Amino acid sequence: MIYYVLVLAAGILIDVKDLKESNNKSDLIFYILLTILALGLGIYYYLDPTRHGISEYVIKMLNMEGV
Repeated sequence: MIYYVLVLAAGILIDVKDLKESNNKSDLIFYILLTILALGLGIYYYLDPTRHGISEYVIKMLNMEGV
């Protein structure tokens, strides 16, 4: 899990630096939100990889079980 966070942090630092230079604030905010989402989903998976996945919850929400 440490490697996941380190790789994600390294990518963030490089990309945020480039986005700051281009002065595109909306892209920077969107990128940070997506990164936080990726970090959260990664932690969710690594804490217990045998639990039900996100795709299973989406299938249940859409009532597509057994299709």
